[in-house]
Amino acid sequence: MNVEIQAPSPIPQEICILGADKGMEEMLLELLDQEFAVRTFRECEGFEKFLGEQTAATLPDLILCDGDLPDGSGLQVLEAVRRLDPVLPFLFLVNQPECKWTLEAFEKGATDLIDKPFESLLFIDKFRGRIAQATLMRRQNELTELLQKTTLLTTTHANRLIDLINKEISMGTFGLTLKKKIAKLKYLWPDEEEIQFRHALKSEEKLLRELDQCRIEYLGLARLRRIF
Repeated sequence: MNVEIQAPSPIPQEICILGADKGMEEMLLELLDQEFAVRTFRECEGFEKFLGEQTAATLPDLILCDGDLPDGSGLQVLEAVRRLDPVLPFLFLVNQPECKWTLEAFEKGATDLIDKPFESLLFIDKFRGRIAQATLMRRQNELTELLQKTTLLTTTHANRLIDLINKEISMGTFGLTLKKKIAKLKYLWPDEEEIQFRHALKSEEKLLRELDQCRIEYLGLARLRRIF
C-alpha cells in the first residue's frame, strides 16, 4: 500500500496590528486572516510587553501601527522596534498627518505610511512586497557578514604562511624544508578556525541561493503592482 506523505504546511507570515479601533481591527482581520497570522494590540503597553519577550528570530514579519494611539506615541514604538531590527517593515495607518510628523516618522525608520481609507487589494500586495523586501535586505546583510568573516579567516591563514616564508628566508633555509612546512601548515591552523571557515563557505553558498529566490519573489511582486 502506497502512503502519500504530505509536506508540512508553510508557517504563515506574522503581522502585528497596534492601536486600531474596533471597526478598523475587524476589517483588517477579515482582510488579512486568510493569508497571515495576525496579532492585535489595542494599547502600547501590551505590545511593548510582547516586544520585550521576542528575539530576532521570533519578531513578527510586519508591524502595522495606527498613527493615533490611545496611550502612547507610535514614534516611540517605532524607535523600540528599530533597536531590535533595522529592516522590519513598520507601517503607519494615518489620517492626513502633519508634514512635520511625517518627516519625523521616516527619519526614525518608518517603512511606509498608508492613508485611510485604503484599497484592500493594494493593501495586501503592499504587505507582501514590504516583507519580501525586508527578507532580501536581511539575506544581503547576512551574506556581507559572512564574506567579511571568510575574508578575515583567509587573511589569518595567509599571514601565517607569509610569516613562515619570511622566517625561512631569514634563516637561509628556503627550499625543500619550507615546502614540507607549508604542506604541514594545516596543522598550524587551529581546527576551530578551519571548521568556521568551511562552515562560512557553505553558508555563503546557501545564502546566495536564498538571495536569488528572494530577488525573484521581490521583483515578481514589484512587476505585479508598482508598489515600491
